[in-house]
Amino acid sequence: MSKSGFKKLGTADSVIAAHMNGLGAGVNKLEELLDMDTDTQTGYQLTPVADQEDISLQYRIYEADIKNWLEEPEPVIYRNEEEVDPDEYVVYPGHGAIVFHVQQQPGDVVTADFEHIVATSQRLDDMQSKTDQVDGLVTALGELGEQVGDNTEDIEDLNTRVEILENIESLSFPIYAVGSYKNAALIGDGASERNNNSGISLSANSLLVLPMFVPHTMTFNSIGSNLLTPGGNYTNFGIWKDNGAGYPGELVHDSGPIVSATTGLRTSSAEFTLEKGLYWIGFVSNATQAFQGLRSKTLPVIATDWNPARSYVAYRVSHTHTGSEHSLPNPFPSGATMQSTEVNEMFPAAFVRRKE
Repeated sequence: MSKSGFKKLGTADSVIAAHMNGLGAGVNKLEELLDMDTDTQTGYQLTPVADQEDISLQYRIYEADIKNWLEEPEPVIYRNEEEVDPDEYVVYPGHGAIVFHVQQQPGDVVTADFEHIVATSQRLDDMQSKTDQVDGLVTALGELGEQVGDNTEDIEDLNTRVEILENIESLSFPIYAVGSYKNAALIGDGASERNNNSGISLSANSLLVLPMFVPHTMTFNSIGSNLLTPGGNYTNFGIWKDNGAGYPGELVHDSGPIVSATTGLRTSSAEFTLEKGLYWIGFVSNATQAFQGLRSKTLPVIATDWNPARSYVAYRVSHTHTGSEHSLPNPFPSGATMQSTEVNEMFPAAFVRRKE
């Protein structure tokens, strides 16, 4: 441990300024190390020193019971409640005292405003706080260790499930295969529905979107649907990113108007990339048309009103044109009507074709 080289003074040694300066420097270092707290005094009355044998020295030194004043902010001295010119005295802040150049009147009341060091330390408080945090963490870890010991089999089972989920992203399901079309359904078998080749109707100017989960970043080079009963001239396909609350938000792809006056596949060839996440895919036509559909029971459930038959799987909103062609809204309009499996057994379906 490092210590200052103070030597014990003998009885014949005189106390000189160097001795006191060394002690003061050591005190300052300790104060700096500990980051001492401070307090403020206002109108604090000082006590005059009036016991010197030399009468001319009396009532010149005034000191406070509180020591260790700060130099900044500079102490302010008052005599009989009036501020004293600093040229009349010298302040010794560490000693909590002032010395007037001339003798003051015995009846004068001398007070001071000053900031001083108190016997508490911000650094020690921080250390205590961190110690308490560590103690709390140790206690929590101990409790967690007991829980881990009691639930080892559950943890191993959870780790196995996590590994399975991590590997799912790299699996090549048929509906995600390169060159194939992907719909919004969770499963492929039984997802597509033609409804006796007449199609699932979509009213004119009605924008319908279905949830579609993208398991990892994919690039697509086509979007469209199978039109079974035409009735209009244009159809616009779009994809909206989920806003984080189970509702479509930002428009991330717009096919532009696609001629849909005849039956068959109505698609665009625009290329786009989607990152992993939840999206909403749908379209709007300028007249009532019927498309190949999806069974609602194959779609992801977004919300429920606690009635299993009314699990919500889609949103629908009335949409308007700009001229003779459609323009998709960005972001998706608020207040769309939720569509449930109870009301709609099937929905008109849009498809995307994966490129890579």
